[in-house]
Amino acid sequence: MFFNGFGQFNTNYFNYGFNNMFIPNFCFQNFHFPLFNFIQPVQNIWNTPTFTTNSNVDTFSKSSPLDNYNSSKGNLLVTIAENRAVGEVGYCAKFVQEAISLAGLGSCTGAHAYEMANTLRYNPNFQEISTKELDVNTLPAGCILVYDQCTRDPDEIYGHTEFTRGDGTGISDGISTTLDTNPSAVFIPI
Repeated sequence: MFFNGFGQFNTNYFNYGFNNMFIPNFCFQNFHFPLFNFIQPVQNIWNTPTFTTNSNVDTFSKSSPLDNYNSSKGNLLVTIAENRAVGEVGYCAKFVQEAISLAGLGSCTGAHAYEMANTLRYNPNFQEISTKELDVNTLPAGCILVYDQCTRDPDEIYGHTEFTRGDGTGISDGISTTLDTNPSAVFIPI
């Protein structure tokens, strides 16, 4: 009997039954588990492939929206605008358009300030950049900010446009000491 009473386990019967079962001997080969030395680094005992990293591969770099910015065009636009500024008289779009034309960066006429975005999108000398997570006070000289109607001031029914001067101020027909932080479009000279 397998059990000898309620609490006794007959190991003789168990060993006899296990050893005399019809199981071919070739199934039971001596297998030695690898010993691990937990103080030393583990060796590759299972012959698994090892992976190496190539240090010559460039890492992923995030591009900046100002990668194509042309500083000579930007500085030229600001210089022209500064030489022509008369004070804020309500003709910001006219002064920005004339500075673009005088700098040789294409014609840009007949648009109100808020319409400058549509005009500049077709000008190959400018590139629109995203306004998300953009601090306009850090933009370099010659970038063009375009504001929709009544975004800066309820009386500005034609919107507003200006160049950045690279120091947190703007210029169009006059010099603004602060830049509004929510332009509807931003263009950089390229």
